[in-house]
Amino acid sequence: MKTIILLLLTTALSTQVQAQLHFSGNVQSSHLWRGIEVANGLVFTTDISLSDAKNHFHIGLWGGANAQGTYKEFNNYVSYTYRGFSLALWDTYNFSPNATYNNKEFFNYKACETGRFLDAIACYRFEGRFPLLISWSTVIFGRDRNADNSANKYSTFCYAEYPVYQKGEWRADVGIG
Repeated sequence: MKTIILLLLTTALSTQVQAQLHFSGNVQSSHLWRGIEVANGLVFTTDISLSDAKNHFHIGLWGGANAQGTYKEFNNYVSYTYRGFSLALWDTYNFSPNATYNNKEFFNYKACETGRFLDAIACYRFEGRFPLLISWSTVIFGRDRNADNSANKYSTFCYAEYPVYQKGEWRADVGIG
């Protein structure tokens, strides 16, 4: 994985392409991931990414931590978006102090030892009068293992979302996963 990331960065830096830098920071009352509370209390998250001029390809870093110090997470990702379709691969590494899995070896990519997981995500948002979003995510590698740690479980999460209100900059969506 280190080789892939270095190759992508080298290619991006050696090719003369216009790029955009994106940065966001959030303060939340808790952190939910697919309906599961990962952290409670005051949570801080950041996201920094680099994209091409048309905003199709992204390579980024996402991080989160809570004020109590019981939750710490660092992810890197690549994604491609075109019209309503997107594909993404997230490398998720939660290094919270009380984790029950290996979270002390950041560059360990051995399937039966690693504390990280790779999540492949495909989404499509229909355009026009029916702007439904559908999403399929599958953990394809890492700490999503069976009881005897001999094989990946390929845990999958499906999600649908529909906007129910939009006015100016305000928008409310209803979703189910």
